[in-house]
Amino acid sequence: MSLFYLFHTFYWRIPSMQKPRLGFAPLIAILALLCGCKTTRSDIAAIPSPADMRSEISVNGRVSTLKHIDIQHVGKQIPLTYSDGKIANSRGYDWWVSKHFALKSDFPENKVKLYLELLEMSYPHYVELFGMAPAAIDKKRIAVVYGSSRQRTKEAMLDDGFLRGVHKTAGGETMFYNRAGYNFPSHRQHHQRYIVIHETMHAFHMALNGHSTWAPNWITEGMADAIASHVYDPNKKQLTVMVFDRAPMNYLHLGLQQYHQNGQPSFEAINDDPSLKRGLNFFIVHFLLSDPERYQYFKRFIGKLMDANPHSENTLPTANALLKQTFPNWPQLEQQFEAFVRSATPSFYIVDEHGSKTVLHIGSEIPKAKHLIVLTFIQTFLLHMS
Repeated sequence: MSLFYLFHTFYWRIPSMQKPRLGFAPLIAILALLCGCKTTRSDIAAIPSPADMRSEISVNGRVSTLKHIDIQHVGKQIPLTYSDGKIANSRGYDWWVSKHFALKSDFPENKVKLYLELLEMSYPHYVELFGMAPAAIDKKRIAVVYGSSRQRTKEAMLDDGFLRGVHKTAGGETMFYNRAGYNFPSHRQHHQRYIVIHETMHAFHMALNGHSTWAPNWITEGMADAIASHVYDPNKKQLTVMVFDRAPMNYLHLGLQQYHQNGQPSFEAINDDPSLKRGLNFFIVHFLLSDPERYQYFKRFIGKLMDANPHSENTLPTANALLKQTFPNWPQLEQQFEAFVRSATPSFYIVDEHGSKTVLHIGSEIPKAKHLIVLTFIQTFLLHMS
C-alpha cells in the first residue's frame, strides 16, 4: 500500500470542519509525484564487486579467446571507477559492469555486451604492453562511455563536464580530468570496435598514475593504435590485437608514407617530435615488440618513465634520456629500426576505381606488394563492413 494512498484515505475521512483551512491539496500533489518516482527498479541488481565477477580469457600470443564473462546491468547506479566521481548519469543512458570495466551507454543490450566482451579480451594485452595493472583494480573499474550517435555521446560528455566542447572529427576522446573514454559510433563495424579498444587503452594508461602526459606521443597514441588494429571472429569470440598489416585502416601503409615524407627520421627524432604522426608511432611500437630482448628493454623503459612521472614540456627530454640509459647500445638500436622499416612490406597496395595507385611518397610506389586490391565503391563498402 503506497504512502500516497494511506495519506489520501486518512485525509478524506477527517470531518470537513476539522480540516485545516489551507487544505492539503498541494501536499497531496507532492506525495503523488514522490510516490510515482523510483530511484531504482526492483529488477536492477546491486553493483557487484570486481572481485566477485569472472572474466575468463584464454590468451595465446596476441590472440584472446573468450571463455566466460560476467556482465551485470546496474541501471542508474554509478559504479566506483578511476574517474573518482567525475562522471554522471545521462538521459537515456544506463550502466553495465564487467570485472574490469564500467560502461555507460544507451545502446541495446547486445551491443553493450559486445563492447564489454571486447574490452575484457583486450585487458590482458593492456596489462602486458604496460607491464602492470592499475592499483586497486580489484575494487575499481575503468569507465567507458559509448553513445548510440555522435550527438548522444556529445550529450553524455557535456553532462560529465566537457566545458571546452567536443572535438568535431575525432572518433573518440579520453579526458585526463576524469580518466574516462568517450566513443563516437561510426558506420563501420570494424571502426566501432577499434575506437572502443583504442580509447579504453588511454583510460587504462591514465588509471596507472592519474594522467597520460608522462609518455610521449609514440607511446600514448602508438600503443593505442597498435593494440586497436585488430581482427575479430564473432563466432569463436576471438580477438587478435596488434595486427601489423590489414585493410582498411592500414597503419603499415601510413607509416611507410610518413617515414619517407618526413626524411626517414631516426627513432630519436620520432621520440623528440611533439606532433602526432600515427603511422610512425605505430612503427615504433611494432619495432620494439618484434624482438623478445628488445621488448624486455622496452618494458623496463616504460617502468622507469612512469616512475619519473614527467609532465608536459619535460616529457620528451626525459623519455630521450631514459631510452638511452635503458637500451645498452643506442647506435645499434637505430640501425635495427632502419632495417625494420626497410623490411616492412605491405601485403597489398590500393588503387582507386580510376586505376591510380596509392604511392609511398611522391614518385615512388609502395614496393613489393603481394596483392592488388582495386577499391571500387562496392568493394570499399564491403571492406568497411569487416
